[in-house]
Amino acid sequence: MKTLYMHIGWRKTGSSAIQSLVTQTMRQGIFGNIVFLPVGLERQKLVSGDAPLAHHPLANYKHSERWGQLWQDVAQFVKNSHHEKFLISSELFSLNFSRSPEMLDEMCPVLDLFDEVRFLSWIRRQDQYMASIRVQNVKHGAKAVPKKEMVRRYPPDANYHQMALLLNEKFPRATFVPHLYERSKGVLKQFLLATDLDSHLAEDLPGHFVNSSVSAEMYKFQTRLNALAEPSKLRTDPLHAILLKAWEALPADMRGQPAMPMTRAERRIILEHFQDSNFKLAEQFGFDPAFFNPRSDLIEAEPDYNIPAEVTGAFRKAIANSVLSIRPQAEQGDFEMLWRLMQDEAKASEGG
Repeated sequence: MKTLYMHIGWRKTGSSAIQSLVTQTMRQGIFGNIVFLPVGLERQKLVSGDAPLAHHPLANYKHSERWGQLWQDVAQFVKNSHHEKFLISSELFSLNFSRSPEMLDEMCPVLDLFDEVRFLSWIRRQDQYMASIRVQNVKHGAKAVPKKEMVRRYPPDANYHQMALLLNEKFPRATFVPHLYERSKGVLKQFLLATDLDSHLAEDLPGHFVNSSVSAEMYKFQTRLNALAEPSKLRTDPLHAILLKAWEALPADMRGQPAMPMTRAERRIILEHFQDSNFKLAEQFGFDPAFFNPRSDLIEAEPDYNIPAEVTGAFRKAIANSVLSIRPQAEQGDFEMLWRLMQDEAKASEGG
């Protein structure tokens, strides 16, 4: 009997931590008693704090000319393998399933090779999800969203109940296994439980950041660098990878509170928009509806928009010293480009 555990996301719900766990603990491609499918794996060099393996090419429908061939390679590998359990992991699946539902139609002949398919996922409250996506987008070169600008459109994968319906429609014999993303509950232990593995596999890992949340001041600093890089069309991803390593090396008191680039008023609008679908999801899977629709006083207790208007000189000096300290770990060309941008940002601040 062949089983596929397909970890499909969502983004910003601990996917990199799961992939780091698998990457660090597997032996000869085996994680516990599960084969981490070797087809379509890539090392995520831009993930802060680690460089875990993930199956992003298998999720990149319409974005890779090799996509169809990769899935044929998956089929060939599974047919020739004597193993019974297999794992595929990419947080991009949920996004691309939403964008292109026909992707599932093309995958079904390969999924049919398995006796059992489990779509494993972690979901979070949509306002928190969208706020974390804004922070992630800045890491990939986006400029800041002005405080006065309310939400204009929703991510295509933010309707979780719609995804449950889609998966059931396209591949009804698979099992959709959603988990509520709560850091205190431990995503790694939930993942091990969902794959029928021993929870002790997660206990001996060294503690380190994996795509940690940046502070409000760091977020502001990143957006300033992005604005300076935009006219030259510089690719900022590798520069932010260096910068984030430097930020993580700062003392805890310099890292500050996590960035919240979203107002409470905007968050209420988002939760209201998804209220009906979230209620249906909670009813279907036995979740507490209060997870998605917290009381007004609880929303008031959560952080409001906290991005500062300016970056302080103390932070600018601390991050510069930290960037210099990790220079030996960085690609020379990327380091020099980042350093020039940081110098331009400091001059612009003095002139402004």
